[in-house]
Amino acid sequence: MRRASWCRLVKTFYRDCSMITNKYKPLSKIAMSIPPRKFKASITALVQLSPTVISITFKPVDFPDFTFEAGQFVMLSLPDEAGNENKRAFSIASPPHEAPEFRLCIKVHQGGKVSGRIGSVPVGGLVDFHGPFGKFVLHKPLDKETMFVAGGTGIAPLYSMIADLLHTNTQTDIALFFSFREPYDYLYAKNLEQLADKHSNFKVYTTLTSRTASVPGWCGSRGRICELLMRIIKSPRDKSVYICGPKEFIDASRETLVQIGIPSEKIFVEQW
Repeated sequence: MRRASWCRLVKTFYRDCSMITNKYKPLSKIAMSIPPRKFKASITALVQLSPTVISITFKPVDFPDFTFEAGQFVMLSLPDEAGNENKRAFSIASPPHEAPEFRLCIKVHQGGKVSGRIGSVPVGGLVDFHGPFGKFVLHKPLDKETMFVAGGTGIAPLYSMIADLLHTNTQTDIALFFSFREPYDYLYAKNLEQLADKHSNFKVYTTLTSRTASVPGWCGSRGRICELLMRIIKSPRDKSVYICGPKEFIDASRETLVQIGIPSEKIFVEQW
């Protein structure tokens, strides 16, 4: 997932180590499981998740003890044909227990200096990274229910968090609300449904936002994320919510959650 806003914040951090802030939740400092450092990683796998989204698995070659907290991100550097370094921030989509390998969920933008070119790096090729960074991580102790609201490729850090919680056999109830435009945008569908089948405390709710009158093969919910949240969430008590997606999606989701009665301090967001 591309993280343009975080990219700008990290550049600020490099310059003056200033405090990072979030519109909804203050971030007093960069949280890190280990000190971030520059490293190289080789591509071990590339999978096309949708017509515009790819999943790439990397294995650090000079950072064997690389680890991270679920929800964090890394800076990827890719030189262009003129030798200029282009940097972009991407959330880590895999859970920490799979480290040192990690996966990125990247939406390919045609002509993009990084997203538009990373797919052409062959398996075995080396890529430069810096990280991990970010404080969009799970807040402990967990509430009785931990909810996640994802818009498109905003699923990346949330999938990492969910997989991490389920791997540690947490007793918190987990709910994912996932909004996407077309059926093929249901990223990690098989993985999420398998996790839901295996873990009784994990539920997945999806909604399709396509304006096409009839969508072949789709029989699930349709409409805005706000409608799904209002329909499913019956009580605001003992809940914390993590939201990731574009600004408009975050604003609408947060406003709805506050209307439901969930305190603002229990809502954590990551914008891309």
